[in-house]
Amino acid sequence: MQNAYDEAACCELRFTAPQLGEHAVRCEREPQPCRWAVKHENQSYLIRLIQLDDLDTASFLSASFDEPHRIEPVKRALFEPTYRVPAEGGLFCATIKGFHCSVVIPPVIRSLQALELRAPKVECKSGPNDVSQILRTFEWWSGARIVGDPFSASRKQEVLSLLDRRLARVLCGEGWYKREMQSAELTADLLKTLNELLHPSIRLLLTNVARQFQSYPIEHCAESLTRMIKDRLSLPPISLSRWHGVSSLQWLTEFGLRIFCEPFSTRNWAKEELKSGVHYMTTLESLARICRYIALSRRLMSGQAEVDSQ
Repeated sequence: MQNAYDEAACCELRFTAPQLGEHAVRCEREPQPCRWAVKHENQSYLIRLIQLDDLDTASFLSASFDEPHRIEPVKRALFEPTYRVPAEGGLFCATIKGFHCSVVIPPVIRSLQALELRAPKVECKSGPNDVSQILRTFEWWSGARIVGDPFSASRKQEVLSLLDRRLARVLCGEGWYKREMQSAELTADLLKTLNELLHPSIRLLLTNVARQFQSYPIEHCAESLTRMIKDRLSLPPISLSRWHGVSSLQWLTEFGLRIFCEPFSTRNWAKEELKSGVHYMTTLESLARICRYIALSRRLMSGQAEVDSQ
C-alpha cells in the first residue's frame, strides 16, 4: 500500500452493506509542481520525482546524515527515471520554479551496530553567514516528509536537534552551549542552571515571570521582554532598514525568539531584514541568551503539557 500511495493521483474507498447499500469516498491528491514517489524494494529505496508538467526543469539537492548542513547539488541525470538511494540514506530535495519538496530516506539497517546513530558533524564558524546557513538548512530538513520506516523520523529529529544546538552555540557562546549539553534532557533543573548565565540585571526578574512567557504568543513575548530589558541592559542603537510598526529593539527581540522557537520559518518572517537581524543577534550575546532561555522554557512547558494530556 505504501508503494502504491506515492504513485496514485487519487484514492477511492467503497463500502458495501446489504442493508445500507453502497457508498464511496474519493480523495484526490492536491496538485503540486512536483512530489517524491518512494518505493521500498529489495531492502533498498527507489525514489522518483513526479512532476505536474514534464516540460519543467527540476534541480536536485541532497545531504547526508553525517553532514546535514552540506546540502549540495546532484546531477539531474541520476534521477532519470529513478534513483536507487545508497544504503546510508539522507535528505533528497527537488526544486521547480521556486517550489520545493524534500524527503528523508532512512539508512538500511543490516546489523545491530547500524542501529547506533553516529553523531553528525556540523562544522561552521560562528558568524552571520553561518546562522543564515543553519536557518536555511532548518527549512529543508523540517519541511521534509518522512517515509514509513521509523528511522526516517528518528534521523530527521536527530538532525533538527543538532541544528538547534548549533544555533545555541553560535549565538549564545561556548560557555552556554557546554552548560546546556550537560543534561541529555530539558528539565527544570537545567533551566535553573542556565539562568545563572543570564545578565545579572535580568536574571531574577526572568525567574519570577518565566511561566507567563511560556504561554504567550511569540509577538506578545517580545513586547513584554522589550519592556523588561530596555532599561536593564546596555544595548547599542539598533537600526533597521524600515519601520515595522514596533521599536527596533522589539523587532529584534521577536526575531531572536523566532530563531530559537521557530527556526524553520524565521527567514520567511524576517524577509529583507534577515541580514540585519542576524548581524545584531551575533553581536548581542546577552539578548540571544535571554531569547534562548525563554524558548527552552516554552519548550519545557509544551512537553509537560503533552505528558499531562496523555
